[in-house]
Amino acid sequence: MHWGAVIELPKMKVAVATRDVNGNPFVSAIRYLPPEAEIKAPENELAERAVRQP
Repeated sequence: MHWGAVIELPKMKVAVATRDVNGNPFVSAIRYLPPEAEIKAPENELAERAVRQP
């Protein structure tokens, strides 16, 4: 899976994948990752908005 962002939380990492279908972006997956996973900065506006959600 290609992750649009990976953020760090206290006990794990959370990854967000996004897709664009006919000009409409949407979150296609959210997954918990192990703490040793690498952090990845958001690669598009929707991924940025998704990782800012509480």
